[in-house]
Amino acid sequence: MTTNADLQHSLTFALPVDHLPQEIRHAMDELDEIQIQRLPKQERTCERLELSLATASMDSVDGGDQEYASILITPAIRTELGILSDAVDKLVANIDAIDSHGDDNVRGRKKELSQQLVQLMARVDLLIAQVQTEPDSS
Repeated sequence: MTTNADLQHSLTFALPVDHLPQEIRHAMDELDEIQIQRLPKQERTCERLELSLATASMDSVDGGDQEYASILITPAIRTELGILSDAVDKLVANIDAIDSHGDDNVRGRKKELSQQLVQLMARVDLLIAQVQTEPDSS
């Protein structure tokens, strides 16, 4: 005969139980979304722009087509760098806005993501400086 205690024990194992309080789970979910979706998107954009600017730089140094090299560094590239810089700044603000509720794991994740964003910001700033030293093709 199945008792009430046996049924309760079976349900405990059948249903997934989140060991985190709701506010901590919400903070972790927000950090996951930033780490898994939003940060990699900005990193890919930065990598693509780094490649474009490196190609333009190599073409001009190697005696390639100067016009082609200057076309690669267009106002559109400058605009895209500005948009990327703004998006990274917003990610930083989003992370800062997540309340850790005193939880060390949330605090650690925020710190880790912030460090990754500081590195990405440095890369973006370097690209912006590189573009600002290039002559405008307009």
